Amino acid sequence: MTTQSYTQQLTQFRDELYHNFDNRADTLMELIDAMCSNSTARSVVEYTLTSCFRRTYTALHKAIDACQWKKGQLAKLLAELIGIGGDQYIVLWEEWLNTDSYSDTFNGVCGILVDDEGNILRAATLITDEHHLHRGDDAFLLDNRAAWMTGNRVEQKLYIHLVDAFLNYEMVTLD
Repeated sequence: MTTQSYTQQLTQFRDELYHNFDNRADTLMELIDAMCSNSTARSVVEYTLTSCFRRTYTALHKAIDACQWKKGQLAKLLAELIGIGGDQYIVLWEEWLNTDSYSDTFNGVCGILVDDEGNILRAATLITDEHHLHRGDDAFLLDNRAAWMTGNRVEQKLYIHLVDAFLNYEMVTLD
């Protein structure tokens, strides 16, 4: 990839992120810029002192209070994209249901198959509702399938979760 294509991807991501903020998007984007440019800040107040944050602490507080994501959009922005060959990609994300309670409810891992131009080849589908695609773990390519790993500390087992180009799901247990 060239610098220009990386720049285009970053610009597209920032535009999508911006348009998913319902309220006070400019302030929230400045907060993100401040967080990216100041790795030593120890508090939100310190981010407001960063040169790229041009607003007041009060504006930041109001933006954080008003921040609400459009349903399902955050998960899609944070989706895993795994190239499986032949200019095809499996996109995986966790779907959460807003239950209007303190915490949302996990609905499952969803997937979609797209080509290198973003055309949908297989519609979005629920892959599994029993296992998470943990946010800190990167999905990877294994035997031309998208894969991710989970584990069970109590049972001392590892699991490999596999999704093929037809969005079929398989879990393999490693003892």
